[in-house]
Amino acid sequence: MASLAARDFAKTRSHNPTDDHGYITHVQLILRIAEALKRAANVQYLDGLEGRLDDQQKEWLHENIVLAEDLLGQVRHARAAALPGDYESACLGRLSQLYGSFDAIISTWEDMLSRPGDKQAVRRALASAYLARRERKWADLPTSELNRIANLMDQNLSHDPTNPRDIRAWFQAYRRLPEFSFLEAFTRLDTWAGSGNSLDAHYYLYILHFLSWFSGDEQDDALVREELRRTHDLAAGRRSFSYEWLGSSAHECPLVHFDELGDWDDATNFWSNTAQLQRVTGSIQYVRGMQAGTIRVGHDLHAFFVPGTRFWRANTNDIVNFLLGFSYDGLRAWSVEPGAEGAVPRSGSLPSPAVDLTRLRGTPRTSEEAQLDLPTSPSGDFARKLAAALAQPAQPSPLTTRQAVPEDDSLRNAVIQYIVGLVEDGNRTGRNIDVATIGSRLAQQFPGGHVYQKLGFPSLSEFLSTIPELAVQSSKHLVRIRPTTGRSNG
Repeated sequence: MASLAARDFAKTRSHNPTDDHGYITHVQLILRIAEALKRAANVQYLDGLEGRLDDQQKEWLHENIVLAEDLLGQVRHARAAALPGDYESACLGRLSQLYGSFDAIISTWEDMLSRPGDKQAVRRALASAYLARRERKWADLPTSELNRIANLMDQNLSHDPTNPRDIRAWFQAYRRLPEFSFLEAFTRLDTWAGSGNSLDAHYYLYILHFLSWFSGDEQDDALVREELRRTHDLAAGRRSFSYEWLGSSAHECPLVHFDELGDWDDATNFWSNTAQLQRVTGSIQYVRGMQAGTIRVGHDLHAFFVPGTRFWRANTNDIVNFLLGFSYDGLRAWSVEPGAEGAVPRSGSLPSPAVDLTRLRGTPRTSEEAQLDLPTSPSGDFARKLAAALAQPAQPSPLTTRQAVPEDDSLRNAVIQYIVGLVEDGNRTGRNIDVATIGSRLAQQFPGGHVYQKLGFPSLSEFLSTIPELAVQSSKHLVRIRPTTGRSNG
């Protein structure tokens, strides 16, 4: 009966991987059976239970303790930074009661490795116990325990090189060890990805290829983009959440998991502990309103960011620096600041420069440009645009010369930027944006009364009619971008 129920839970997870029910109820079943075994044996904890079970019962217990930890880990991963629910917390409490003393059960399972029989399930259970003892935080494990887990999983993988749980546990330990090697990690993750098209396998492959490209070991970012495409296709749920971040450590794999970044700080709209993170330099590719923009990290790689009220379309090609997160949807730039400060790719694939055309006619570059060693003869599409611009009479570039905005127009410009970005996003994703939707979103973004009335318009429709980029369909009140305005993406 238990095996049939387990099969049904697996089907539920397959059909709806973002629903906690298929994970939590399976853990509850495992705990119920394990607790029944404990009561029948009249013992309190797992270490006392081991000597009272036959080989088949021991194998079930070891495999399902690992499965329970794995399922709860997937729930924890799916909720990301959100607080655990009551059922998840209850399962974790019951699992801890089942373990009893972590030191005792680890000692018991270590002793079992010296006895005859198949050890693969025991090794997995032992690795899970080492992690659970550190509150299931990989960053809290000392190097000796990381080494132990990596060695245990190595032994398992010598028998079954494609086991996803063993590869996942091995990688999480190995990435933190001083002897980390990209070649070894790529070999294992490629095997994992090839055996089941795993989302996390492709996710970490895209991250590792990025690190290898960023450090100069890979000369182009083709493998980054390929693994990112596969990750994007497989992802569900929290696609935009950055589980991993680029760290400032000199370690070969300088990744920082989000649970190492402290609590979320509402005042800064970011994590509270950023000392471990590396700032990266790039250039703004485009701004599509207050909620969406991209920053070039390389010629073919870009990071999504939220411009807010700090960056506008006039900032296109400006040099900026930021903290870099890795999401299933791609690179994410946070805490974006103007100017060059931080790392740039060593692969030679620098972000396209924020070039002031007046400087290319003989004026020296700024210290930021000199520090970045930006190329003076860019290639590709940027070079063609640059050549066309240079053929024109010398004049200040609109990309670098700011027009002073009258204070009375600043609110109007902010509102227009927001509305155009909202409509562009809707058009791009196939969602209908009508006048009522815009009014509702404006009320949230600009509280304190109807913002269009503050701008001197009696109705929202009348205000929208003054925005040349927009067209309002009078019959359905749908708002579209005018195809004849010749707007670009940036």
